[in-house]
Amino acid sequence: MTILIADDFAPIRRSLRRLLTPIPNIKRILEATNGLEAYDLLKRFQPDVLILDLQMPGKTGIEILQDRTLDFSSTTVIVLTNYNDAFYRQMSQELGADYFFDKTTEFEKIIEVIENL
Repeated sequence: MTILIADDFAPIRRSLRRLLTPIPNIKRILEATNGLEAYDLLKRFQPDVLILDLQMPGKTGIEILQDRTLDFSSTTVIVLTNYNDAFYRQMSQELGADYFFDKTTEFEKIIEVIENL
């Protein structure tokens, strides 16, 4: 399984990598520090899982989800954000996100989701 972590905050990327590395079926963990890098890595690697922050420089997570040149049909999309209000949750889900988690209260749920894939 290939996972792409798209988040501009390095401590979040490091924490996710630390939590995900022990999971046996994960073969590769990619990291994007902004939306443009995320877009490029999505096109090049078509990861099995995308962990996506909504607010990033270059291209927001919403813009990535809206981008019709990207094919998410074989990618599980997990939005992980501090923008956890109903508006962003609904918009993310309407644009195809499979999961929506709050960084401050639901961070650990990502591990459960990925272990069950």
